[in-house]
Amino acid sequence: MLGTGGFGITYGAYDSRLERRVAIKEYFPSGLAYRGSNGTTLHLSAQTDGDAYEYGLKRFLEEGRVLAKFREPSIVRVTQFLEANGTAYLVMDYEDGEALSSHLERVVTLEETEIKDIVVPILEGLNVVHSKQYLHRDIKPSNIFLRKKGPAVLLDFGAARRALEEQSSAMTVMLTPGYAPFEQYSKGDKQGPWSDIYALGATMYHCIVGAAPTPATDRLTSIYDDEPDPVAHALRIIAPRCSPVFIKTIEWMLKPHAKDRPKDAKAVLNVLSPVRKAGKQKSQPAARTIMATDTDIDILLPEGAAETVFMPRGSGGAPFVCSPEMVAALEDVLEGFVGALARRVVAPAVPKAANFDELISFLAGFILTDGSQARFTDKVNALREAEREGSLPKVSDVERRRIADAPSQQQLDLDEGELKSAEQNLAHHIGPIARIIVKRAHAECTTRDAFYDRLAEELTDPVERDEFLSSVN
Repeated sequence: MLGTGGFGITYGAYDSRLERRVAIKEYFPSGLAYRGSNGTTLHLSAQTDGDAYEYGLKRFLEEGRVLAKFREPSIVRVTQFLEANGTAYLVMDYEDGEALSSHLERVVTLEETEIKDIVVPILEGLNVVHSKQYLHRDIKPSNIFLRKKGPAVLLDFGAARRALEEQSSAMTVMLTPGYAPFEQYSKGDKQGPWSDIYALGATMYHCIVGAAPTPATDRLTSIYDDEPDPVAHALRIIAPRCSPVFIKTIEWMLKPHAKDRPKDAKAVLNVLSPVRKAGKQKSQPAARTIMATDTDIDILLPEGAAETVFMPRGSGGAPFVCSPEMVAALEDVLEGFVGALARRVVAPAVPKAANFDELISFLAGFILTDGSQARFTDKVNALREAEREGSLPKVSDVERRRIADAPSQQQLDLDEGELKSAEQNLAHHIGPIARIIVKRAHAECTTRDAFYDRLAEELTDPVERDEFLSSVN
């Protein structure tokens, strides 16, 4: 047995005629059937379950017919399907590797480039699936398989159906909280490719944050109560680890309302796929900034190219010179939009930028709304004018040294026990994301007091903040 789910069991097997390993998925809906005394035949748990069992069996065989049509490397390949023993079986190619969920249990988070390497092939496969009017409806880390050789593959289309052309009143609502979009909670709301896009965005979120997103229903409750969206808040915290366009793409895919999300996989590929290709190119044409269709992501497009391409930070030439006065002024301005995070991102970003405009574009990426980004840009333009006039405030020698040393601070020495305790205390207030916050604060802070002050910044309630600080002193 390789794995189990609510509607089936997957086994490792051997095809003696073709002399190769295969995987066989058996239709076995939990709660509706049980194994007979011969160890193979399925029987109904209750006669009243007959209609539900038969409907599920029909959908299971439909899954086989659907998957047998696809030959994309990132979609699990079904070679045959059959009925026997009161149930049905799908015979699939056997893949050597592990589920993304198992991988994440060990490593917790992945780097941006690792996530793109997984997600881009999945998007390419989804683009084909969606073009044939099918949906997956259950994308999550446990349904993405990491091959030892070759691209990641999307498994378990057990919830797949021709949803773009039909709606079935017989199908009950089946979903995985955290990965399912809001429209999937009701049979009455129209689902489409954008629903799979949300689930894939939630999977990317899990890879970068270390935990599944807050369920869509809870997110909307927070928004309607005029409270911060917990997903947007977590992405803001994690943003320094990634390029702004990557964070914005995940945010776009995870928009609570379907109308605000990418309409199909191609829209996301237009943002992410060129990033993957650009790294392999020896040179890049001159770029101009444009607005991508249906999103607020700023993207660089090579002159004459048909695709959107994001150029990495510091992609050309030697680092430009940014005076300590300007760095300090930029920190002050950005702090008004993102808080204390500004003090940790501006100075380290300077040596990685090719020019001032690239630096400002990078910093603006930490601001999640267009209006605030525009205000930030206006303030930066005022700073540039002040610098030309020689009226930027002077900085002290201490401040100059802090700015110069920002990229190479020494790591704080805390033992594993104290780090674990800090994580547990913080998790009491903000949940699993505490693991990531503690890890980042440990890497960024140079003193114990600064470390705990950094953790306390995540608590907006003064009472909770005091409670947390008292627990660690």
